[in-house]
Amino acid sequence: MGMAVSFSRVSDMLWAALSVPGNHLGMDVASAQEFEGNYPFRRAFHPEDLCSSMLDVHGIQESAAMLWSVKEAAVKALGIGFGLLGPLDIRIESLEDRATHYVPRIFIAYGSLRRIGMRSSPCINIISFNHAGTWASVATWSNDTRLT
Repeated sequence: MGMAVSFSRVSDMLWAALSVPGNHLGMDVASAQEFEGNYPFRRAFHPEDLCSSMLDVHGIQESAAMLWSVKEAAVKALGIGFGLLGPLDIRIESLEDRATHYVPRIFIAYGSLRRIGMRSSPCINIISFNHAGTWASVATWSNDTRLT
């Protein structure tokens, strides 16, 4: 198995992430502008996803951009995108605020995992950070780190 690579584009910026062989990888970037106007937040986020501490610091559009990039990076790391899972199948369980980045923890319901042929939940490691007004999230997991 070779090195994993994932790409994402926002505006005129192309982002890429690389991972060591044996890891699954997903990356996504999003900007607050994607969530302006009449964006249907309830179709993409659970009320708990948009945690108040994040909203207090970043506001609704920027928080949504970060959380969307987390969800998208996770499904890309699973190798399925949002074809077999929907955004509401993934919940943001917790969000650790570090000085330069966030470490989100996600939860995917067992029934949703069975739908994509997984018997146990992979332990997906995610890191999110803001660069030049764009939120980037990188998700990785290996076959050796499944939770039972």
